Amino acid sequence: MDGQHDAPGKATTNVQEDERLRKMESIVAIVLRGGVFTSAAVVLAGTLMTLLDKHTYHYSVVALHGITAGKLKLRGAPYPHSLSSVFSGVASLNGPAVIMLGALILIATPVLRVAVSLITFAHQRNLDFVIITAVVLTILVTSFLLGKASGG
Repeated sequence: MDGQHDAPGKATTNVQEDERLRKMESIVAIVLRGGVFTSAAVVLAGTLMTLLDKHTYHYSVVALHGITAGKLKLRGAPYPHSLSSVFSGVASLNGPAVIMLGALILIATPVLRVAVSLITFAHQRNLDFVIITAVVLTILVTSFLLGKASGG
């Protein structure tokens, strides 16, 4: 039977379910767009900070290459290669550290999307999707922790 001939309660349930699905999709889209735009803005700010800092890389390709090779120190700190150096670099307005923070935000965006989906599925009491999403989130977090433990 189609929605017009079903019992009145059934049609209302379908409409409510469609509304919940649209709301979830909207929240996920906001999280993804927000993460990408925030990341882009942070990377742009870090790039401008790096280029406006007074160093020899303005006129030397070798010095410019030294930024990413970790040989050139900006504001007394080398290019950040760990979370602690990123956060301390951001606190001291180190341009490359701000760029790296933007990259970390971009990496964290899909993980946040999975976490938001988990919360949404739990709110909807959709146990199958809660279990699947929880497994995916566990795999993502575990891979980050194992990568950190192995020095990656």
